[in-house]
Amino acid sequence: MLDACGPVQCDGETRQGDIAFEMLRADIVACRIVPGSSVSEAELADRYKLGKAGIRRALVRLSERDWVQALPRRGYLVKPITLRDIGEIFGLRRMIEPAAVRFAAGRVDVNRLRQLDAICGAGFVAARLPVRRLSCRRTASFIWPS
Repeated sequence: MLDACGPVQCDGETRQGDIAFEMLRADIVACRIVPGSSVSEAELADRYKLGKAGIRRALVRLSERDWVQALPRRGYLVKPITLRDIGEIFGLRRMIEPAAVRFAAGRVDVNRLRQLDAICGAGFVAARLPVRRLSCRRTASFIWPS
């Protein structure tokens, strides 16, 4: 299998950068690193038990994707989720979801449809539903898919 470096093996520093990128990305999506907070290379190297060079590579990649912003001599700011981000996601969903529904329509299990129809026919009573707060993890994973 080919990786980001092509058919040849990556050096250790690049591999650590890939590992750090995936770990950082996962922690940002899950809000274990809170949007709007600042982080440093040293803090992240200690947290993930990786070298600063690998952390730096990961932060550069995240910066290129606009997930973090470099703060000279202070570290990096994890970009907050904005209304514009949410608007862009809904715009993309409006483009993608109709095509996904058309694609899935021919693959529907008739028995499952009958079950769903029975559930819908039972009626909707809002008082029966638990109140759920919108969690940062669900929102972030929706906004920043893997």
